[in-house]
Amino acid sequence: MRSRVQVAKGADTSGLNIHSNHASKRKTLHSPPCGTYFIILQFIFLVSLYCVVFLGKGLDCLHAPTDTASPLRRNMADNIQDDADASTIFVISMQGTPGVHKKNEGRLDSFKEKWRKVCGTTSTNIVHCPGVVDKRRGYGLTTSWLLCLVKAKEYDLDVTVIFEDDARLFDRSTSFCDVSKRREEYWSTIPSDAFIAFLGGHSWEYVDDIKTRDDTEQQYQELSFSYGTYGFAIPRSSFTQLLDTIKNDIVEGFKDENNVHQHHNYLSPEKSWYRAAKRAKKKVYAANPLVVWHEGGFSNTWQKIRGSITGEEENSVGGVRGVKG
Repeated sequence: MRSRVQVAKGADTSGLNIHSNHASKRKTLHSPPCGTYFIILQFIFLVSLYCVVFLGKGLDCLHAPTDTASPLRRNMADNIQDDADASTIFVISMQGTPGVHKKNEGRLDSFKEKWRKVCGTTSTNIVHCPGVVDKRRGYGLTTSWLLCLVKAKEYDLDVTVIFEDDARLFDRSTSFCDVSKRREEYWSTIPSDAFIAFLGGHSWEYVDDIKTRDDTEQQYQELSFSYGTYGFAIPRSSFTQLLDTIKNDIVEGFKDENNVHQHHNYLSPEKSWYRAAKRAKKKVYAANPLVVWHEGGFSNTWQKIRGSITGEEENSVGGVRGVKG
């Protein structure tokens, strides 16, 4: 079986520790088919090969560093991050990934240019997370998130921010450009029980029955579900939980509402995130107002041109907002 996964040269997989607990569940009622084990072994083999060939680190790159303090953390007096590190955002882009659609050319450059257009000369450390190609819907982006989180782990940030390269700041979001204002206006107000805070996305289903965002002054609104995020913030307290959830999605495949394995044909990662938040007794929120919108263009997920999405469009379906009706 030939793999359909391609990882861009330069992607950081250090600290990746993927494993399966299927062996301990062989006698359970819902044990996965034998093909699942083959897929797991194949995935581990591909990552191992990547470690050896591209990173030159050997198989030890599959394991988390034994030193619990990251290099960046050790250099911070009194565990206080300086503005240069706190300004860091991570951007997933297939610019430079071999074998991708030609419309991916220049997309990271475009993200940086349009970020500067809103933020001006404000310094932001934009870290590229190379995108991954996988023909199965949801697998490429989920794997890209995984590798990006592994890279972000070394920065040990209070809040980790990940965008896709077609995310664009609203003109009203200029305070997000400045590190001090970002801390004051966004991070200081994240609820303590937040599993994740979406900065952009669509198809919002709110816990509170609100009709428009203007109906509330809350900085973050609790969600019961959503689709299509292209920008989110992860508090330090949830970082490891989200990382493990994404690992399990890739290794174990799609599961139903009862957490029973179904297949490895596609992934619906946000479903897993909402379930993980519930298990952790945490909540999922969306920023109010949203920080970024989605610029129209070629979709690697759907392999076609899609229009722009602000995430604030009205929808005719009761309780659901963020896409055109």
